[in-house]
This record gives sequence, C-alpha cells and structure tokens, in this order.
Amino acid sequence: VGWGFVAPDGDRPYAGQGFTAPTLEAALTDLPEIRLNIDIKEGTEDGVQRVVDVVRKHEASHRVLLTSFHSRARDQLLELEYQGPTGLGKRDSLALVFYPELLLRNRFRPGDRAQLPPKAGLLNLGSAKFIAKAHRLGLKVDFWTINDEATAEALIRAGADGIMSDCPGELAERLTPLIGM
Repeated sequence: VGWGFVAPDGDRPYAGQGFTAPTLEAALTDLPEIRLNIDIKEGTEDGVQRVVDVVRKHEASHRVLLTSFHSRARDQLLELEYQGPTGLGKRDSLALVFYPELLLRNRFRPGDRAQLPPKAGLLNLGSAKFIAKAHRLGLKVDFWTINDEATAEALIRAGADGIMSDCPGELAERLTPLIGM
C-alpha cells in the first residue's frame, strides 16, 4: 500500500513503511458506514464468489458496488444474483457507446453504473450527450481517473454522477460549491 505513490516533490513517503492493504472483511467491519467501489480483477471464478460471499456475510450489498471491466466477472455477479449495485463490463460498456438506445432498452439493472474514462481514442464519453443517453437508460456514469479540477468540473457540469481520482480530497474541496455538498 502506497508503494507507488509519488508526492509532488518526487518523494515516496510510504514505500517500505510496512503498510498493508486491509482485507475486504476488515474494511467492511472497520468502516461500517463507508461505501465501497470494488473492481474485481480478472482471475478465477471462485474469486468473484468469495467477494460476494464476504459482502453478503456483512449484509453490505447496499453500500458495495462490485464491478469489473472483464465481462465474465460481471456475468458471474449477475449469475450469483448480487443485489448491490454493479458496474458494467467491457461488453456492456461497448454496447452503451456504440448501440442505439432502442437496442439497449431493458439491458441494464437499476443501480448499474458505467465507469469509464472521459475519452477513448476519438470518442468523447464525457459529453453531456453521452451521459444523457446513459441516464435515459437508467445508468449512473462515473469517470476515472480524474486528477485535475478543470476536467472534473467539466464532467460534473455535463452530468457525471461520480469522479474517481487519486486526489479526491483536493478535488472535493475545490468543487464543493459546484456539487452542493
């Protein structure tokens, strides 16, 4: 934890300090009010099952969004009937970008979120038009990884529902008047 963090002065203050990542079990126990967004990386099928089992054990599905850009992992979440919010996998994200709304009606569950970069090649996924399309389909739209205030502000003004950042405290402090916190 923190090994790859580089401070603005080039220092790596957390490297070699003995910090370790908490287990999901510990995070759910120690932070009972915190909402989590967990990106399940590609791996074994039982990994998805284990994550779902821990979230269910803590009755935390209402506050844990499970996502994976790997479509198979998302398929498993649906097969396991995970009741919490989920992020779209690659297949559904591509469908959202390229298919007309008519073909996407009833494709997504309430609580689903598209979590995307604001740009993908020549595509502007951070446009108000794209975000409105997702909203009409019942999706929330989050963008990653946004570390500058101007981009975050433009996405919020376009209708973004969430911003993922390496410096959330700084952005939240500066954008609080815009988001009305």
